[in-house]
Amino acid sequence: MPYSELVKFIKEQLFQGRDPRTIREYLLRREVDQGFVDAAFDKVFKTKTKKEPKTSIEKFTITGIFLMLFFLIVAAVTLYTQITPKTIVSEQIQEITFSETTICNYESSEAKYNCYSVYFESNDINCYDIKEENERDFCYRAQDFYALNV
Repeated sequence: MPYSELVKFIKEQLFQGRDPRTIREYLLRREVDQGFVDAAFDKVFKTKTKKEPKTSIEKFTITGIFLMLFFLIVAAVTLYTQITPKTIVSEQIQEITFSETTICNYESSEAKYNCYSVYFESNDINCYDIKEENERDFCYRAQDFYALNV
């Protein structure tokens, strides 16, 4: 019995509901070579297909997709860090103008302290740069209070 016919015979018998052991024993009793029978059963029951190796185009495409995702993530993180708003404590806080001697021009000492504390947080001010003596003294006192409260 040729190999292809043996495989076909085993498939037909299985389709009719016969037990694989019974089919095997029947074939061995009919003096069919045991290796031949085993090979035919392996062919019938072989469900795993061999995976073909990926081609260079597939590898290139997958690598390109990963690189694009990486660059998109890097760009998104960069944009996020640049776009996020800075912390604004109060809309009443005035901008620093170094050409003037008064940096935070407020009547209330508390409002003036809050103005200075914002600049202390971002390290945008040095008290020794202030020319006006009263303003410089207030800056040093505010800096001390700020350091104690942080």
